[in-house]
Amino acid sequence: MPDSARAKRNIEKVIEIPAEISAEEIATLDKRRTQELVFAMVAPIGSGATTVAEILRAKIEENFGYQANVIKISSLINDRAESLGGQRIQPNDPERVEHLQNLGNKLWPAAGLSDTRLS
Repeated sequence: MPDSARAKRNIEKVIEIPAEISAEEIATLDKRRTQELVFAMVAPIGSGATTVAEILRAKIEENFGYQANVIKISSLINDRAESLGGQRIQPNDPERVEHLQNLGNKLWPAAGLSDTRLS
């Protein structure tokens, strides 16, 4: 049995594969697997998401030997504020949330994307 057919059969044991996905496509995806894990968290301000992310990071490092990094989108946006036509804002600034949201909204067109909510 070719590797691509074997890969599709093995994956079908775990999930239902739509008929329009070929065995060759499954084999290609199978070859692209890595040991990398990505978790994303989105939560309201003050909900404890940062605490949960730090606990998750620690558990992944302690129990599974991964090197884990917590990346906050707000920090990335703030770091690139000037390239978005704005200024960096301090963590304790009362206007921080609105300022970062406005800068984040500028990322849509800068990335060549559109968000109808912004128009």
